[in-house]
Amino acid sequence: MAEKDFREKRLEDFDDVFADIINVLVFNGDQKVDASDLETGMLRSGYKVEEKFEEQERDSKKYWKSGHIRIAVFGLENQTGVDSDFIFRGFGYDGAEYRDQVRRRNEVRRKNAAAVKEAAVSGKKFVLEPLPDFYPVVTLVLYFGDTHWKGSLHLKDHLKIPDGLEEYVSDYEAHLFEIAFLSDEQVKLFKSDFRFVAEYFVASRKRREGLTTEFNITVDHLRHVEEFIELMNALTSSDRFSALPKLIKERGGDSMMTILFDEAEARGEARGEARGEARGEARGAIRGAIQAYNEMGLTPLDIVSKIVNVFSLKREDAEASVKDILKIQSL
Repeated sequence: MAEKDFREKRLEDFDDVFADIINVLVFNGDQKVDASDLETGMLRSGYKVEEKFEEQERDSKKYWKSGHIRIAVFGLENQTGVDSDFIFRGFGYDGAEYRDQVRRRNEVRRKNAAAVKEAAVSGKKFVLEPLPDFYPVVTLVLYFGDTHWKGSLHLKDHLKIPDGLEEYVSDYEAHLFEIAFLSDEQVKLFKSDFRFVAEYFVASRKRREGLTTEFNITVDHLRHVEEFIELMNALTSSDRFSALPKLIKERGGDSMMTILFDEAEARGEARGEARGEARGEARGAIRGAIQAYNEMGLTPLDIVSKIVNVFSLKREDAEASVKDILKIQSL
């Protein structure tokens, strides 16, 4: 899991990619954040629970600066599946950032107090260091699922609040972006390699819905090829992107999307047929199909629907097969 997390972070940690994501998703394509104005921040923060020190780690974080002054801090968090606990993690990340700002101001106060004390003894002149301003913390959640997010993005909706306390409990809202459901116009606003990440997830979703896509990119458009491949392998839980440069070279002018989808379907069909023939029973074909659909990026629920339709199974039987083959506890 640690290796997958690391692979997910490398592309987004490039300043040009990070700034691009912020400019498109926060500022609707206006180029307000320049890559040169970003400074990478510490991803880990600590907190104490019952005398035990714990750590939490963001996916990616950068300070937006004007000269030497911090004017905001942005955090990016990746989600490939629905996880209601993420809103509590996000609240913790943001709280740690504000706590750190308080710490920095207290450090300045201590330095100023020491300077005043020294001046009283020595008679030397001194200049008080101004307290740094508080600046906003903005966390964006990038959701790469191929179905809409299910569940509330408000902290209060996840709490069991006793009667009479509702108005006294502060809320926290997560800012989540469904990458597969961005519009074509939004995708075209991206100027970095993240455009191709967004194109892939939008195109995958459109194919499942029977829609066409006009995206037509090649690996030559990428600036960070290795990191792009690592991110896509991590987000799709596969390794098929590793062969992308070779496949593009072999297929000539075909677009990256065409190659990826053709290759995934070919592998899926071959695997389903091979397993079915080897076992001489329908279960072999079902297993192959489930694994193929999983490689294509379908969610477990979408796979269940596919299996029900293709093999005329009862839904409960299809759900049991998907759980068994994908080694998951729930859909």
